[in-house]
Amino acid sequence: MEKQRAERNRTLTLSEEEKQLSHSNPETFGGESIQEFCARVESFFKEIENTNKNILIVSHGGVYRAIYRYINGFEDLNFDMEQLKNATIVLINK
Repeated sequence: MEKQRAERNRTLTLSEEEKQLSHSNPETFGGESIQEFCARVESFFKEIENTNKNILIVSHGGVYRAIYRYINGFEDLNFDMEQLKNATIVLINK
């Protein structure tokens, strides 16, 4: 627990170079990799995708990007996609 707190406090005082590195390679600072993040989101989405219900997902753009990647079968984690603006509503029909 103390180690996690120290890591969190360290991220608050990162240099600009370290901040850029942490976004492109989050596991450097103890975060999950992009592959782990996508796998976690895909696991959740697989649980709900075949229900016959309307489902509302409220999330940040990274979750939408991972779902979009999964639905469209993209293997590349760095596919080109326009950034979502704040408070964007996305409707996914299957």
